[in-house]
Amino acid sequence: MNKWTLVIGLILTSFLGFSQKIEVSKERIVLPEGFKIDVSLSNSNQYSHSGWLPGIFFYPNGTSRNYDQIKFNQFSSQAKVIVEGTEVDVLPNLLTGIIIKEDDLLGFVYVVLDFEGQSSFYEVLSNGKYILLSHMQLKETEKKDAHTLGVTLRFEAEQEIVDVDEQWFVLENGEVQSLKTSQKGVAKATGVDKKVIESFVAANNLTVGNRNHLALLFDYLNTL
Repeated sequence: MNKWTLVIGLILTSFLGFSQKIEVSKERIVLPEGFKIDVSLSNSNQYSHSGWLPGIFFYPNGTSRNYDQIKFNQFSSQAKVIVEGTEVDVLPNLLTGIIIKEDDLLGFVYVVLDFEGQSSFYEVLSNGKYILLSHMQLKETEKKDAHTLGVTLRFEAEQEIVDVDEQWFVLENGEVQSLKTSQKGVAKATGVDKKVIESFVAANNLTVGNRNHLALLFDYLNTL
């Protein structure tokens, strides 16, 4: 399929059957009632989910559009969509955010931010007063031949070794800042008393450097 940059007319639509108003921007993220953010990390390939899934694009002028087939490349931080049978690479500066839907109440959420002079997609892992964001940075790739030593020497298919750095950020009131994944770092980024954070982490046996645990901690902080 040919690839081309997304330049389409904007159509205001509802989100896949939901009647509530939905917004995704750095100032405000409003999701359908009961919608859960999937924070799992795909180990199968560079995409956040396998196959193509339906979802919605949000645009800077406040409009949105539904699509039946969307993918998100977590290594390159790039969205892809199928438009009239053609695979399209979507530039982040054309959007304010994306929701990719696994089912009616579960999916992935991305917001577009300008940070340190660069516009990019950031994955939302917890939504509320403190929006927890993840950004994958591809550091390097190399290719190696897998082989077996013994009586015979067998070479297998060439394998690509990928080194990815996951970076963390907190978005509050439209302002983004880097997050150090420690209890002290969370306290500094949110302004929440460190003792409150320590108590919740200890009671739930959490490791702040763990992606899922960090999302759980922020889900709790967003209830305070």
